[in-house]
Amino acid sequence: MILVVNKMSRTSQGNTMSQQEIIREDLRKVLAPSYTPEQLNLSFLDAKSYLDSLKQSDPELAEELRKRSGYSEFIEVLNAFVDEKSISSKLTTEIYTSIRRSTHSTSKAKAIVVANSDKHRNITQILVSPGSKRHGDVPYVKISTSDWGKIKVVNSTKSEYITDGNSR
Repeated sequence: MILVVNKMSRTSQGNTMSQQEIIREDLRKVLAPSYTPEQLNLSFLDAKSYLDSLKQSDPELAEELRKRSGYSEFIEVLNAFVDEKSISSKLTTEIYTSIRRSTHSTSKAKAIVVANSDKHRNITQILVSPGSKRHGDVPYVKISTSDWGKIKVVNSTKSEYITDGNSR
């Protein structure tokens, strides 16, 4: 299991080691006696800082945002988890066929088109959007499936995200 603490830039000290330690100790109290934060592969992230780094034209500022985001550390935790569980040895077929831009002309979103040759895998596409005027400039992830339809994961309040009424 991986436990991700997001929105670290909203904490009093940002995504710093001292702030992470405060949160880690609070989690330790809540998770005991069943788990420890270390057992849950705890990762501290600020996804907004990472997305902002992708849009930043100044390389130094982009690098600062990437460092602040905790993205590299998250990838390390994810890779360690994959190694620990030997997941990579189980992935013998292609996971995705291409990464492309969204078909909407004003969208900045990128889509991963999934090679879905196995009937047990139902995800056909994963679209990551940094936000657009169409949806209230709110970042989201849209997962298209062959059996459930489209599912959006939105990190905002209902009033901030503009929907066409068909979103789940």
